[in-house]
Amino acid sequence: VLLREHGRRHHHPPQETIFEIADESDKVYLVEKGMIECRAVYDNGKEIIQSIHGPGDMFGYPGVIDSQSRVCGAYTCEDTTLIHVEGDVFMKLLFENAELNKFVVMHLAYHMRRLSIRLSNNVCLRPRDLVIRDLLQRYIDRPYDGPIKMPPRKLWALYLGMTRETLSRVMSDLLAEGLVSVANKNDIILEDFDGLCESSEQDSSYFLGA
Repeated sequence: VLLREHGRRHHHPPQETIFEIADESDKVYLVEKGMIECRAVYDNGKEIIQSIHGPGDMFGYPGVIDSQSRVCGAYTCEDTTLIHVEGDVFMKLLFENAELNKFVVMHLAYHMRRLSIRLSNNVCLRPRDLVIRDLLQRYIDRPYDGPIKMPPRKLWALYLGMTRETLSRVMSDLLAEGLVSVANKNDIILEDFDGLCESSEQDSSYFLGA
């Protein structure tokens, strides 16, 4: 609410660049509607999807906090509505509001943890386990009720480090087993939370980060 009160609402069409690598970090963004992908580039030139942000997510704040240039680019995946908050306004709010300060710290810790999990586990988990873990985490962390709003299948596959065909095969299996259903193109409903955990070789504590 605080960021909405001090920011400006902007509509962005699909495939629009919000900022590029090395741009000045002058704004913080809150996703009201739609989806954002943040992409970074390895030293060898390979591009990776660093993070995906949906409704309720905030992005672009690390560079504002430490006054550094952008280390990744941010792009819309679909029609997206963002709240733009000027960097100096955000920093003033951050210093004056304990709740915002706590939210930012928790948000940063959460995304660092997810990135660490991806880097450490993508090489040793089966594709099915990667998909299940991502579904469970998104379900638990979503800031709204109802289906899980997922990125487009191609983007989701890149994020998980697998081919689109492999992801489609895993999802077909989960649908056939009645563990999940699809509300529309990119919205997924977990029909059997416990069954989804049990259907993997990993136990539920592993998936939920316990």
